[in-house]
Amino acid sequence: MQNARFVKHSRDKHQAFQALYEQYVNQLYWLISMRIGPEQTNDVSDLVQEIFIRVWSNLERYDITRASLKTWIWTIANNVANDYLRARQRRNRTFCNIEEGYSDAGQAEKQMTRKVEISLLLRLLDNQDQQIIALIYFGGQSQSKIAEMVGCSAGSIKCKNRMIIKKLRGHSHYKHPGLSSKMTVG
Repeated sequence: MQNARFVKHSRDKHQAFQALYEQYVNQLYWLISMRIGPEQTNDVSDLVQEIFIRVWSNLERYDITRASLKTWIWTIANNVANDYLRARQRRNRTFCNIEEGYSDAGQAEKQMTRKVEISLLLRLLDNQDQQIIALIYFGGQSQSKIAEMVGCSAGSIKCKNRMIIKKLRGHSHYKHPGLSSKMTVG
């Protein structure tokens, strides 16, 4: 809370913001690289810069009584990462659709069948189970990170993951590659 008051009420806002930047920049680099993948080095830098731009732009709207400064900044960081991941997913989906247009008809049909079955299987799950599966297998999040997000232990997430996979395998009509190789229980 002291940091927030210092930055909001400082006479030299640039110096105060510099101190804030130095305090959080390394943590934000770590958070963003974990969310989008450490191999995306240029994008991580751009996103951290975007986070600090949003912090600077919205600092007057920050309410000290609602959240700690760190929580507020991490919320902004998560929103920036989510925006990036959604945009990347749209780009990938567009690329896949273009790529599918050039593949042979048999391969396109197999891919479509696989997507439909996975979609139908995921509909069997409640919202929390869908989120857990999406974060683990499509979002690349670790079980401990998901546990932190959901507010339970990593062991609970691991157990829940096993039960979900078992349920999905039980409803699958055939040994589906998406359930046998990618969604391994371990």
